[in-house]
Amino acid sequence: MTGVQNPTVNGAPFTLVNSYAGNGVAHTFSVPQLNINVPLPGINPNAKNPCGAAPCTLAEAHNTVSFSFNSGAAGMYRWQCFIPCGLGFLYGNGGPMQTIGYMDGFLEVS
Repeated sequence: MTGVQNPTVNGAPFTLVNSYAGNGVAHTFSVPQLNINVPLPGINPNAKNPCGAAPCTLAEAHNTVSFSFNSGAAGMYRWQCFIPCGLGFLYGNGGPMQTIGYMDGFLEVS
């Protein structure tokens, strides 16, 4: 994970997500201009209450990912999910990436 300090998943520190274990990486939170790329682990594949359709509630199986980073200059920075949402599209900007607020948006640093 680049640009990220003190990441936790469900309260436990981590430095690596093994994409071959469990459900692997479900999505990423990436802000290329700030050199941030955070893998978001998927839920346990044996979970009894997975989300069927978005938006999901906290009552359904989920992971809570927390991290901190140094932002640098104030401004608006584009974030998006590159894996798996942006795969197969030029610069990762197709499919779900075409709708701002779905799997991409803007991060305001003040």
